[in-house]
Amino acid sequence: MPNFYEYNPEQAYLLPPNVREVLGEEHLCFFVHRAVEKLNLEAFVEGYSEEGHPAYHPALLLKVWLYAYALGMTSSRRLEERIVEDLALRYLAGGAQPDYWALNDFRRRHKSAMNTVFTQVVELARSVGMGRLGHVAIDSTRIAANAAADSAETEEKLRAERVKIRKQIRRWQRRIPTKERERRWHGRRWKN
Repeated sequence: MPNFYEYNPEQAYLLPPNVREVLGEEHLCFFVHRAVEKLNLEAFVEGYSEEGHPAYHPALLLKVWLYAYALGMTSSRRLEERIVEDLALRYLAGGAQPDYWALNDFRRRHKSAMNTVFTQVVELARSVGMGRLGHVAIDSTRIAANAAADSAETEEKLRAERVKIRKQIRRWQRRIPTKERERRWHGRRWKN
C-alpha cells in the first residue's frame, strides 16, 4: 500500500491556525493593516451619524479597498466574493462580510480621501523598500544601481515623484467604473 500524508479536508482543528503563521509576517495584508492603523481617519468618520443602521467601520473598508487596489482589483462585486474566499481579505475585514453595495458606496463617498490615503500608502511602501504594491518576482536578473552620494533625492525630486504617483493613481481611478451596474430580480429573471 502506498505511503501518503494523511489527507482529510473535513478534519476540524482543535486550535485554529493563526493568520500570521499561515500567511507569514511579511505578507502585504499586514503592511496595509499597519499603514491604515497609523492614519488619521477623521475625514472618513465625519460623514457618519449615530442614528440608523450600524455601518461598517471606515478602517475595515479602507483596508480591504487598499489591499484590493494593490492586487489590481477594482470591482466591488469581485471584492465581496474575495472577502469570503481570501484569507488575507478576511483578516483585514475582521471576519465581517460587507456586500458590494456597502463597498461601492464607501468608495464613491470617499473618493478623494481614498486617493490621498492610497498615495500615502504607496509612498510608505516605497520608503520601506517595497517599490510598489503587488507581487514582484525577479528571476536571476541583474539590475544596475547607482549608489553614489550625489544620487540622493532632493526635496524637489521627491515632490515631483509624489505628483507623478498621484497622477498615475488618478488615471487608474478614472478607469474604474463610476457606478457598477446593479442587477435586480424581476419576477423570473435578473435584469440590469
